[in-house]
Amino acid sequence: MVNVYDLTLEQLTERLAAWGEPAFRARQLYRQLWRRSATYEEMTDLPAGLRERLAEELPIAVRVLDRAHRRPRRDAEGAPRARGAARDRDRDHGLPRPA
Repeated sequence: MVNVYDLTLEQLTERLAAWGEPAFRARQLYRQLWRRSATYEEMTDLPAGLRERLAEELPIAVRVLDRAHRRPRRDAEGAPRARGAARDRDRDHGLPRPA
């Protein structure tokens, strides 16, 4: 079964056109998925029948990784980077923090 997040906008447009839906429906759906991370139930601007068919034929399958599955961040030399170091550097525009 195909996951809806595996489809490009063009593929989604083709799939919905085959179902008899207008092209703008694919753009609505794509925008809801990628900008809002909405579930089909939350997409109330789509017809209920389409939402049901989407749930059956194009499930929303997202794998969420916990911290144990994340790779440690590395600095430019490849050493483990302290948590928040990039955020502090970006916020301070690369300037050292006052003591």
